[in-house]
Amino acid sequence: MPGKQRLYTVMGAVWILGWAIFLEPWDYSFMHGLQKPFLAIGVGPIALILVILWIQEGFKKDRGN
Repeated sequence: MPGKQRLYTVMGAVWILGWAIFLEPWDYSFMHGLQKPFLAIGVGPIALILVILWIQEGFKKDRGN
């Protein structure tokens, strides 16, 4: 795994873990709806960044062919 990819993996894990500790989504059932902030703040930005990087890689590969 390249160095940047390792860095992004660790940063993403720390981000999600930090928000999980702060928001404690495991204390609430899904019916209460209090897991939505964790999904929006904790997981959402990481998922968005991964999708953007995935799309960029696809464009880079298309240009190379």
